[in-house]
Amino acid sequence: MNISYTSTTANSKTDRIEKAIALIEQGKVYSQAEGIFRVLTERFAGGYTVTLTGCDCADFEQRQGAGDNAPCKHQWAAIGATAARLIADLRKAATLAALEAIGKQYAEAMTNLPEVFKGIARSEYRKRKDALANDEALQILIKPQPKSNGTYGAIEI
Repeated sequence: MNISYTSTTANSKTDRIEKAIALIEQGKVYSQAEGIFRVLTERFAGGYTVTLTGCDCADFEQRQGAGDNAPCKHQWAAIGATAARLIADLRKAATLAALEAIGKQYAEAMTNLPEVFKGIARSEYRKRKDALANDEALQILIKPQPKSNGTYGAIEI
């Protein structure tokens, strides 16, 4: 039986991040030694061994063979947990001010993560910032204008 995996796209990265958050919230991530983690999963009873540079899951191994270096959900859950939580919080930000506060909250913790996690988190931040900026600009444009205080000639002002 052949198992197919999706290629790395924005959606598959998103899916891996969301799945990682679920693994973290379910308490399925355990530190075994410095830089070595065990991540339990429903597919494999013993879980997977995760390090800074790899994971023994089929998804990671298949993508590495194809030259795709994106982290799997197990790496996101173990090593990139801080970045995964940051991205989840960024996606919930309702205003630019909230987005900036979230970025500041995670800034120090992000400094020690591998660049691949930081790069994806930066991309998510920029994407959310652009979306919120567009939303706020649109709100200003469609905001109801105050009632006039009178007329000048035949034109209401």
